[in-house]
Amino acid sequence: MMQATTPAFPMFRTAVRRAIQTRHELVPTAFSSSITPAALCHVEPGVPLIPRKMVAASNPVVEVRRDGDTWTIRMNTLVRTVEYVFEPGQTVETETMGGMAQNVFTIEDDRIMQIQKSDTYTTEVIRQFTEDSLIMTITHVESGTVCHRYFRRL
Repeated sequence: MMQATTPAFPMFRTAVRRAIQTRHELVPTAFSSSITPAALCHVEPGVPLIPRKMVAASNPVVEVRRDGDTWTIRMNTLVRTVEYVFEPGQTVETETMGGMAQNVFTIEDDRIMQIQKSDTYTTEVIRQFTEDSLIMTITHVESGTVCHRYFRRL
């Protein structure tokens, strides 16, 4: 059975369409020894220890917006605000805490996928949307380290 879509967003599944113009806040979670702590989600090569700890301790809010073909993902943290403005499939250069990086975003079903490459690392980020949440899966490609961050819709 084919899922109904609205004319404004014919190519995106319901969860991604509903994520547009919304905000999601981090859900506090308890970590077991088998799960990578959220602090490791923010470890970038070349980032000093104190800013890393401040970001890891913050409770970010993620906003997703769409204006025509242009998408914006904004993540507000205690230390800084990170904003990605992109069109799917296009390369976007951004400044990270560790230097400059190239980003490519794609949108598929209920996910917004990001590949971020710098001179020293590659990170894959999958933002998967449900009716009331956002699950961010972040993979540091070189080390294979994976972490998850869970957000609830505001």
